[in-house]
Amino acid sequence: MIELDADLTVVDSLLKSGNVMEACALLSEHDRFIRVYIDVKRGHLYISVTNSSKGRAAKQNGRYVSAKGGFHGLGLLRVDRLVDKYGGYVKRRDEEGVFTSEIMLPCSARSELAVHARI
Repeated sequence: MIELDADLTVVDSLLKSGNVMEACALLSEHDRFIRVYIDVKRGHLYISVTNSSKGRAAKQNGRYVSAKGGFHGLGLLRVDRLVDKYGGYVKRRDEEGVFTSEIMLPCSARSELAVHARI
């Protein structure tokens, strides 16, 4: 079970500030949006982030890859590893101009209270 610690901070920062902000920055101010939804559902921490993007997200061998090339694109891999570590669930999808990441992580009752206090 996940406790609210550095791992959760990594998930939060990767989804909200890294790729999401960069994708939105490529668009006109009028076309930018970021929607973040966080809740505790049936003993799981649920995080959903949807953002505007330019076109469709790039995929290689069924996995989303960075359009920046080089040693980029590690953020989603780090999130995947954390979700695996805690026995959680991750789902990503894209369509023209929109990218969504959803994560569910099992959490303790203490963590649920802390999540509700932060929201």
